[in-house]
Amino acid sequence: MYRLAATPVVVRIARTVDYLSDVRTEVAAARWLEDAGFPAVRLAWPSDQPLVVDGHVVSFWELVSGDTEYGTVGELAALLRRLHSLEPPPTLELPPLLTGFPTRTPRKPSAPPAPSTSPESGTNPISDPGRTYGATHLAARERMRRPGE
Repeated sequence: MYRLAATPVVVRIARTVDYLSDVRTEVAAARWLEDAGFPAVRLAWPSDQPLVVDGHVVSFWELVSGDTEYGTVGELAALLRRLHSLEPPPTLELPPLLTGFPTRTPRKPSAPPAPSTSPESGTNPISDPGRTYGATHLAARERMRRPGE
């Protein structure tokens, strides 16, 4: 990633064109979140990104403040709830939650048994966790957009 000195833009340059599909998905997700009014990092110019330049995939993003202020747990929870309530467009192919990870982590032989998942225990497994998407500083960015709250 490179920050442009003359303008508040970050240029992301992938090592190879093999990342083109991933970057196209990132760009499409950013456009969807912007259209939905969700406070996430925005694309910068040009509008026809990503670009392929000399075998590298290039995308341009608005610079997010480098401040170390983070949102509170409650603010982040509200944003995550809002994010998960959004319905992605059918043309946006997002990866499932934790792609590439095993569905269960192998348990050490000495680990205690898993707690009950009965209704009496107040816990139940997540059978369909859906999809999760994130961006840093979301809660703080949203707070900055709504001063005085």
